[in-house]
Amino acid sequence: ELSGEEALDAMGSCTSSAVGGLVGAGKGAAVGAVFGGPVGAVVGGVVGGIAGSKIGEAVYEAGKAIVNTAKEVVNVVKKGAKKVKKALRKLLPW
Repeated sequence: ELSGEEALDAMGSCTSSAVGGLVGAGKGAAVGAVFGGPVGAVVGGVVGGIAGSKIGEAVYEAGKAIVNTAKEVVNVVKKGAKKVKKALRKLLPW
């Protein structure tokens, strides 16, 4: 059983992988058809699909890493703002 966050993560990963795979398969089939006719199109489509799927997964993971880093930065800024507010309250009588 998955939590809500895990389910969303799995859906994002699968979607990115699928989209990358479809794009890669299309491009691979087109290139394969030029160099190898129908057989080349099939081989190119399979190879392109596998490569595209891996690229899609990598792009998704990179996006997640950027979001996690941004969340950490926001938390640090928030803590800093609270400290500034507290210091100003001590300095200023109002």
